[in-house]
Amino acid sequence: MNDTAHLSESNLARQGELSTAQQPTTLHETATTLEDSAKNSESVRDALLTCLGTLSHTPATAADDDARAATLGRLKKSVTTGLGGTAIAEDVEGQALTAEAALACLVELQTKWQVEMDDESLRQVLAYTDAGDGWTTEEAAAMAGQLVDAALPEHKVPSFIVESILQQHLRPLFSQSTTKVTASGRPVLFEQGEPRAYRGLETPSWKRGGLQIMSLFRWAVQHADDIVIRDHWPLFTPVLLTLIEDEDTAVRVHGLGTLGAFVDKCPLRILATTGIAKVFEESMFPSLLFLPTLTPEDQSVEIIKAAYKVLLILAKKDPDTKSSARRHLLDKMLRNGVFAAHDHASQYMRIVETLMTTLISVVDALEIFAVKHLQRPKQ
Repeated sequence: MNDTAHLSESNLARQGELSTAQQPTTLHETATTLEDSAKNSESVRDALLTCLGTLSHTPATAADDDARAATLGRLKKSVTTGLGGTAIAEDVEGQALTAEAALACLVELQTKWQVEMDDESLRQVLAYTDAGDGWTTEEAAAMAGQLVDAALPEHKVPSFIVESILQQHLRPLFSQSTTKVTASGRPVLFEQGEPRAYRGLETPSWKRGGLQIMSLFRWAVQHADDIVIRDHWPLFTPVLLTLIEDEDTAVRVHGLGTLGAFVDKCPLRILATTGIAKVFEESMFPSLLFLPTLTPEDQSVEIIKAAYKVLLILAKKDPDTKSSARRHLLDKMLRNGVFAAHDHASQYMRIVETLMTTLISVVDALEIFAVKHLQRPKQ
């Protein structure tokens, strides 16, 4: 395999610069260099690019040797560490290029050296499968997808999502991040103060390992089938609620998009009988009033577009246009959302455009029941 085949131009150029310097020539030396490299984007990236060259050019002979197997295990562990993110990425591009180099090494380890990916490595890799995320590149996303496809057969996906991602990894991080559901993910009767993770200035535990965790969760929702959603929905709810209520615009918008995918798959019976639909509804409505001047217009448009989209999905889950629950939610979207926002921010053209587009969609969903909104009461 050509070690440069999957790299972006930036990493190709950097690898060319490194090739002129003295480099480790053995797998053992490369593993030691990776382990000793300083924990900053540039030095780790250089060590990973060097590792990629060593893995590519070293003959894959005696791969069953115990010492070599141990060295390959050290390499996999160190390379996977290179995928770790930060809660606040000051150099997003550098982080993305570092992740790309790490993924190229993992591809080489998997395809040439037959090193298997464990669950922890797979969880790290999954966070880079979407090229639209700022912390990855198109090349990195392609390699991440290749690694996942080779290591995770389709029939193992449901159990991997439930056990490895939701139960083992996400549940400990999000079990106390919201007061709207219990630690088991079911709606609570009475909220009890602020979530422990948000008291004071403490950074929530789930953010300390990097925002890539949002992409891991989104992958889980996108690849969970209807049976997984039906049987294990409480495992999803703490994460969903935490994301859609986060104060950071990017996190909130990301969470709303993931919630839309979840609601679309979740059976209507679960949404209606468990009370979780009402919890989602109440958690989303505050987003409709993230308006100028308190919220910058561009951020406001992002948030309200995402929130209205999910609320429409939630309302339309009930196909009966005469359903009182469906009509109530749609009416509320107009009264407490579109009309209230227009009264507050009618001088902002992008906001008004978003509200008018939403108005059309809600009226279409209400059908004849929209007539009562033709004449709004005077304020």
